[in-house]
Amino acid sequence: MPPILLLIPTEFEISLVKERAAEIQTRHNVAVAICGFGPVIPAAISTEKLLQLRPRLVILCGIAGAYVSAGLKIGAAYEFSDIGIDGVGAGRGPDFKTSSQLGWPQFAGDEQRSPISNSVNLGTESGLSLLTVCSASQGRDHANDRQQRYAAHAEDMEGFAVAAACRLQQVPLRVVRGISNVAGDREHAHWKTADAMTSAFDLVNAIVEKLAPESDSDQH
Repeated sequence: MPPILLLIPTEFEISLVKERAAEIQTRHNVAVAICGFGPVIPAAISTEKLLQLRPRLVILCGIAGAYVSAGLKIGAAYEFSDIGIDGVGAGRGPDFKTSSQLGWPQFAGDEQRSPISNSVNLGTESGLSLLTVCSASQGRDHANDRQQRYAAHAEDMEGFAVAAACRLQQVPLRVVRGISNVAGDREHAHWKTADAMTSAFDLVNAIVEKLAPESDSDQH
């Protein structure tokens, strides 16, 4: 059976769950890989891994910043069903228009694949929206503007890249993010990064346990 591919953006994030990442590979048919940081490199590395491993499922796991009005708990983890992206379009500030508003999908679609515009719906039932950004929110006003414009619950820097790669390769994706901080709060003393990543891995492990029982390890 093809493996589950678990993508984690950075060495720092994986270092927080290093032993558990090793354990999940031992117990189950799971391949763990670093996909890189930001909204560009993860698309390239994800595609490389998809073509190499031909996984039956991809899980993206990492940290994220939650928007204040979203009601998400710092240190907890959530699965996101809709992955959007900020900054692809024209203009800036209140005059910014997304590529969708301009009538230009990022991918127009073909005979096998549907178009990709400024968001990818993963078909899961969480109802939570994650916004991929090129740079983290610089302050509360910046974060509030993004939240109001996109009705997002949290922001990250890799989700849309991985979602696009998986959609183009027609591989299902699940996105799990631990909430390390309030979006716009750049004071790391307020962050709960280790708690967030631990919670995220708890959720990943629950997904894997449900989809890949321990007998999967016999296939290694």
